[in-house]
Amino acid sequence: MKAFRCCLGAWVLLGVLGATAAAQHTVIQDKLHPHMVRLLEERGPSKGWVFFKDKGLTTPEARNAALERARLDLHPRALERRRVRRSDPDLVDLRDVPVHLPYVQAVQATGCSLSIESSWLNAVSVHG
Repeated sequence: MKAFRCCLGAWVLLGVLGATAAAQHTVIQDKLHPHMVRLLEERGPSKGWVFFKDKGLTTPEARNAALERARLDLHPRALERRRVRRSDPDLVDLRDVPVHLPYVQAVQATGCSLSIESSWLNAVSVHG
């Protein structure tokens, strides 16, 4: 799945990619930080972050609609704070758009448990 930039557990890649055992090991080594590989080998299931490449918005229209939904979800006081403190012309950006639900569901389908979801990091914290 192209959505993964970095995966922090072999269980995530094995469940989502569905490749052969030899190919899985190669993919896992390419995606995992060396410290995470060592941790999984030494301790087994662990807690870590899974980062996604994008928000799953494939068209400019989808992007604009997601930004508008994010703008509507913000409290008026939050928007005012942003007007005062932000140097960016846009008060709402892609960091305000939630993590793409199908990506989260694909990670959960591997059997891991979801701990935290961060729209700003475009990632989920999982244990598995």
